[in-house]
Amino acid sequence: MKPRIYIAGQISNDPDFKTNFMLCEDFLNREGIYYPLNPAAIVKEFCDKNYPESERNESTYFKLALNLMLDRYCKDIIMLPGFFSNQSRCQIELNLAIALGYNIHEFREGKRIKL
Repeated sequence: MKPRIYIAGQISNDPDFKTNFMLCEDFLNREGIYYPLNPAAIVKEFCDKNYPESERNESTYFKLALNLMLDRYCKDIIMLPGFFSNQSRCQIELNLAIALGYNIHEFREGKRIKL
């Protein structure tokens, strides 16, 4: 089984977030080392199928994304460009990854760079 890698990046206030997440996911699939966990795709689809519309909000999406990150086979995180912004949710993901001992990578210029 391939190790899983969680894709982390800014979603709020980024109109291109779906494209950014998909570019990284496509790269990781081509690279063939990891099974990518793309919260921009997985969480929205899951939420739309299982939550009433009144509960589909940023808070719910973020809680579900964190659960995805906590997948027992996930030991890596890859951060999209702009991740080191001041957005508090991005910092929570990074701090959680550090606390859990995840390998931290950055997706930059179409490459995966291990930090």
